[in-house]
Amino acid sequence: MKQPSPSFLFFLLLFIGCGQLKSYKIFTRSSSYPSSQEYLSIGISEEKDGNMERARVFYQKACHDGEMKGCLNQGVLEERNGHIDKGKNLYKKACEGGETRGCFNLGLLEEIRGNISKALELYKSSCHSEKVVGCSNLGVLEQERGNLGEAEFLYRKACEAGEAVGCSNLAVLEEKKGDMTEAELLYKKACEAAEMRSCSNLGLLEEKSGNIMKAEFLYRKACDGKETKGCFHLGALEASKGDMLKAKLFYKKACSGNDIRGCFHQAILEEIGENLTLAKNLYERVCHNKYVRGCLNLAILYEKEGNITATRSLYQKACNHEYVEGCFYLGALEKRVGNIVKATSIWQRACDVGDNNSCRALIAR
Repeated sequence: MKQPSPSFLFFLLLFIGCGQLKSYKIFTRSSSYPSSQEYLSIGISEEKDGNMERARVFYQKACHDGEMKGCLNQGVLEERNGHIDKGKNLYKKACEGGETRGCFNLGLLEEIRGNISKALELYKSSCHSEKVVGCSNLGVLEQERGNLGEAEFLYRKACEAGEAVGCSNLAVLEEKKGDMTEAELLYKKACEAAEMRSCSNLGLLEEKSGNIMKAEFLYRKACDGKETKGCFHLGALEASKGDMLKAKLFYKKACSGNDIRGCFHQAILEEIGENLTLAKNLYERVCHNKYVRGCLNLAILYEKEGNITATRSLYQKACNHEYVEGCFYLGALEKRVGNIVKATSIWQRACDVGDNNSCRALIAR
């Protein structure tokens, strides 16, 4: 049987080290050159040990020798390192070589780039394969196109194949249809599979049913699992108990994970505590993310400071986004600075869509 060449052994010594050679079957005297699957196995082992560069090299050799999972795994490492085009090419090679996950990952990249038709094609390829990968993502795109029946079918297929996010998405549809029993079962299944969004949603169902302790447990599980909605709901629970210190901690944790509602409610508590600089910064962040109540609260702070230009701009922004309370305050501001005609026009528009405060302001003007 042919033995490894000295140059090959040098390569292995360089990337693995002398102390690890005996741990690999491929380096025994009776072995031949490593197979593509053996290269893949070494790469997986190196990746588990945190040796990403070594893993990449062995995945590359596995891919070169025709092991498509090697191409897939190398693609993942390349994408993580910011080499998106290189990752894409490796996913494409894996996909064309029959590795379903390569098609799925390529679909994700195409969706991110806005190539929805291409993403649909790739998700369909991966979903209808034996491994059933990507059905949930395909369902999301179908749902966005208004094909709810097809989306439901795809979510169910994903769920039955063990894809927790498919169960979660299906649960959301069932909840919207009013089938709370089925939604609860699906959320529970997904939550048990560590799909943390489902833990938070299941918590909401429990809270609505009056099971506060169970809801709190589920919110905490979700929050600990980095699902920011769980942290937000924990904050709301603590606020309802009157423990504003704990509430602020959970809102802050939600905000740090880019949950804009968490930022808004943290800002309110910061304002109550007279930490106005932080409150303003948080309201600005919230407003920038089109959470209009943040714009309104920020405007009120600016008005207290006497900054009329900033106040008007923010009230206008809230009003333009059909947040009628913003229109009411904008009209009040215009009246204070003497623009009665403009104030009347603004209040009339808000009154016409049902804002009682604006209607009363029109009568009292």
